[in-house]
Amino acid sequence: MTDTQELMHYIGENLKKYRLQKSMRQEELCEGLCSVSQLSKIENGKAQVKAEHLKIMAGRLGVEVEQLMSTDAIHDELRDQIELTRKATIARNYKLAFETIRSVLVRAKQAGYQDLYAEAVLFECYLLNLAEHNHQAALQKLRETLHDGGEFDPVTRAALQIEYGRAYSYTGDLVEGFRQYLQADTLLQRVEPVDDDLYARVLYRSAECMFYMQNWRTGYRYSEQAARVAETLGKHQYLTRAKSMQAAFADKLGRPDEARNLYEELLQDAENNNLILDIGTTENCLGRWYLDHGDLETAYHYLQRSLTSFDLLNDNYNLRQPLMDLAEWAQKAKQFEWSLHYADRVLELIREGGMPGLNELLQGQMLAINAKTYGELQDDERMISHYEQALELFDRNRAVIPAYEVCVTLADLYYGRDNGRALTLYKQAVGYNRIIHELGVKK
Repeated sequence: MTDTQELMHYIGENLKKYRLQKSMRQEELCEGLCSVSQLSKIENGKAQVKAEHLKIMAGRLGVEVEQLMSTDAIHDELRDQIELTRKATIARNYKLAFETIRSVLVRAKQAGYQDLYAEAVLFECYLLNLAEHNHQAALQKLRETLHDGGEFDPVTRAALQIEYGRAYSYTGDLVEGFRQYLQADTLLQRVEPVDDDLYARVLYRSAECMFYMQNWRTGYRYSEQAARVAETLGKHQYLTRAKSMQAAFADKLGRPDEARNLYEELLQDAENNNLILDIGTTENCLGRWYLDHGDLETAYHYLQRSLTSFDLLNDNYNLRQPLMDLAEWAQKAKQFEWSLHYADRVLELIREGGMPGLNELLQGQMLAINAKTYGELQDDERMISHYEQALELFDRNRAVIPAYEVCVTLADLYYGRDNGRALTLYKQAVGYNRIIHELGVKK
């Protein structure tokens, strides 16, 4: 094919795509310029259009002539629109972000661009979940896309499956969320590793899923692969997150020195580049590491530094984690009033807003921490009351792993008091354990 023939092909293809997107008939586009049969030949790349006619057609279609002469003008335009959505989201102009991405959805589907359609679905669901907290709408969109949205390559389908699982998790239904994560994991087993941005994101999300499912070995593999791909692509944010996740898995796998070394490398890098969010996050991770390994003094030092970093950013969302860890630290340090104080601060932040399902899970975690504290203070009535409230929240959100742990603790407490509720709770714990094993979680 000669250069002229290639250009004729691109022009014809773009004319047809833009015309169909405008719901314009051939007669309307070529009126006063050429016959319908001649336009058909032009659209099929079998005839050349006059320059002056092309300019008029471009005007009727509302595009520039250069767009009609591009290799794939609509694809490039839609890619630019997705980038505009990204910028609007960063600027928190959610109205513009929604308008833009929904336009991309319609046009990508019309043009048959499955890659851009899937990316637009993921972006819209991200906005529905995090900007509007409309998790049911996100679930519906993902359900329709996965069932009726056409064929997707394994990596793209895994990305959609993970977002589907996250939407379920945001509603508090962790069981169904886990099931979607497992399906994504099955898909990724069949994929040859590639240096691709979407693949890096999917690997990282899969590692996150495995952490919640307590599948440490598989999670370590995903996070290690995600770090390698992110480093190849020069994606600093994903590299940092993937290495941090890798460190967490290494610690769970009984390799604490590897975990600490990774955290220290990440902190050094964040400090060298003055990345305050990364500094605060890594300080929190190191504080948690030292807390888990019994060095309360160093743990307190890092957790307080993390609080300072997030305070500088006025980041109440991330502020919750070091406060939760400090509540545990104070408990271990036998400073029980401080433990309750830190827990109250977390509960205040939860009440300020966010995603209902996840907020209830965090609230459940804090109630369980407070229950232990009241146990240390020998306030049995409050201890049992807080455990009961935590169990109710975990059960309502199908958070079967913490529900199982709290249920067994409560059952043991009631059993020690010859209370008949112990038997009911033991049976309930067996039910949780059955679901946990069905999901493949080691418990």
